[in-house]
Amino acid sequence: MGRLIKYELKKNMIVHMGIMISIILISLLLRFIVFRYAPGIVGPINSWIIILTIPIVLMIRGLSFDKEEHLFLVPKSTLQIIGAYMIAAYIEIIAYTIGIFAIEYSLRIDLDSMLMIIVNVHKLFMLFIWIMWAYLVLGRKKKKYLILPICIGFLIILNIFIFTMTLSIDQYIIRIVLLTGFSILQSVYIIFSIAKSYGYVMKTREKVIKRFIAILTLVSLGVIIFNYGQHIYENYNKDVENDLELIGKWEPVDFTNDYIDYIPTDTRRRLHIERLTFQAEGTYEGGISGGKWTNGYITGFAFSHARSRYIMKEINGESYLFIEWYNGDCIYLSVRPSYYVLKRNID
Repeated sequence: MGRLIKYELKKNMIVHMGIMISIILISLLLRFIVFRYAPGIVGPINSWIIILTIPIVLMIRGLSFDKEEHLFLVPKSTLQIIGAYMIAAYIEIIAYTIGIFAIEYSLRIDLDSMLMIIVNVHKLFMLFIWIMWAYLVLGRKKKKYLILPICIGFLIILNIFIFTMTLSIDQYIIRIVLLTGFSILQSVYIIFSIAKSYGYVMKTREKVIKRFIAILTLVSLGVIIFNYGQHIYENYNKDVENDLELIGKWEPVDFTNDYIDYIPTDTRRRLHIERLTFQAEGTYEGGISGGKWTNGYITGFAFSHARSRYIMKEINGESYLFIEWYNGDCIYLSVRPSYYVLKRNID
């Protein structure tokens, strides 16, 4: 198995180096020329470059079990060849992703960034597994190339919906663990499916493992759906816990990554969110489309299924409100949410 993995890693080494250099050059171009006044946008764009490039390149490399290059490798088990190929791809994706994020953060990677890297690596690997499954099974095996994009698109949309449902989970760490575990389980299950479609006969122990993985995948999906359903139920049925300090009008004044060390400035930023007005009965007006609130949380601030935590602080004798903002980066890149900063309106 080790020789198989080593062989796959050495194959097309020049291609990998070229891709890495290209991404670095694109990053420098974006940072210093295209987006020199908004360098913060370079990170998400680089992430999308990785997402769109790596699976395609790895798929182009191809996988064949009848080539002479595999004949001298032992063992020749179909499952082990597929497993070695996938492990090699996994290592390559890790190298790409950590390399790019290390460049972005100049090697100053904190715990949140490391967690974000971990979950994004597994999302990328899952996407790669889907493409390989569609290419090998639907394409090469069943010759149904026309339904490849439809099938992959459906799987991507389904999992985006699952990822967005996890936004209703309050704890960032729990959300990351669920997403990562779900991605790993799906990937392993599909690897077994690819091997089976190529005639690999699973042993009793492997059948038990496959069933166990399928059960765990369904359990993790069930936890996500249950939490989402509970969140929807609470939105419409939970009694409002009033917070007298929150009731009133608040004016958005700033946007920050961290409320703990926030220092107010005199500069007013142009923000997407307008004035928020919180009423005593547990509703509020403003924001994207209005919504509900209860002590400690606001629903529907960015997405109807996202429960945003709010924190109030007094800074320099004035009341400030910090509300979590869930944007696309939180869904697709598992970034910890930033905060809208609002100041109490005394008019």
